[in-house]
Amino acid sequence: MAEADLDTLQALGDKSLISFDEGRFRMLGTIREFAVGRLESSSGADEIRGRHARYFSDLAARAEPQLVSPEQHLWLDRIGVDIDNLLAAFEWLSRADAEEAVALAGNLTFFWFIRGRYASGTEWLERDVSLSEGWSSLVRVQAGVGPGVPVRARRRWRASGRAVAREP
Repeated sequence: MAEADLDTLQALGDKSLISFDEGRFRMLGTIREFAVGRLESSSGADEIRGRHARYFSDLAARAEPQLVSPEQHLWLDRIGVDIDNLLAAFEWLSRADAEEAVALAGNLTFFWFIRGRYASGTEWLERDVSLSEGWSSLVRVQAGVGPGVPVRARRRWRASGRAVAREP
């Protein structure tokens, strides 16, 4: 749908194949599954998945500094809406470009922390660690991988003045 023109989107909507909700077009689940199947069998699947992954990796990179800014609530919502796309990008990148996968997950550290989604964040960061095995310690620290990440996240968040009363 990313490159579809308005007439195409209108025609798909008229046939109830897509819907427009909260400022976004959405595909019905069965249509999405069919489209994914077609994508997987096409010769351009890797290129399309790569473009998707780069877009969402760039989104995470843009969001990271905003998660400790006055615009935090907008970026938390934006990331929350696209979490499935971000996960799909991470999954693809973990096979195609481990360094970019680590960067994507690291850029979401504050999202997991602020939203209290520690289990999800820990799962992504643990996969980060496994992807970065064999990297030098300096590279791993620069990528935000390792046990110090939640501590650094908490310190940066507190320093930003955004901490809430329930935080110790």
